[in-house]
Amino acid sequence: MSTAQQDLSFYAKRDNTVDITVQTNAGNPVDLTQYKLQLTIKALLSDVDANALFQGAPNQTNRTFGKASFLVPLSITSNAAWAAATTGLYDVSTITPTGKEATLLAGNCAIVQPVAQTLTNAG
Repeated sequence: MSTAQQDLSFYAKRDNTVDITVQTNAGNPVDLTQYKLQLTIKALLSDVDANALFQGAPNQTNRTFGKASFLVPLSITSNAAWAAATTGLYDVSTITPTGKEATLLAGNCAIVQPVAQTLTNAG
């Protein structure tokens, strides 16, 4: 199995979602019923998982049809580590029912900071 590559943008101080669908080359869904799925977002490749900007399981799935949706919540993207980051990398990985680890999707990510607006003499 090869890893699909896709660069993404994540927005600081917002909810973010990553939706995936795993299919065969023929377009048929891959049954992920017994698979453990995880999204990891890091500022640096050398960061250990414990220091990841985010790491978590999907919040919604339809595993029979190979679908998963990950929510990176506002409560996470509002912390200081997200405020300091502008780039990073992510991956969606799995552990198969037989215990093998695989990366399903990976890429670089831009971490977009909110626009700060200052109004002077407004009023």
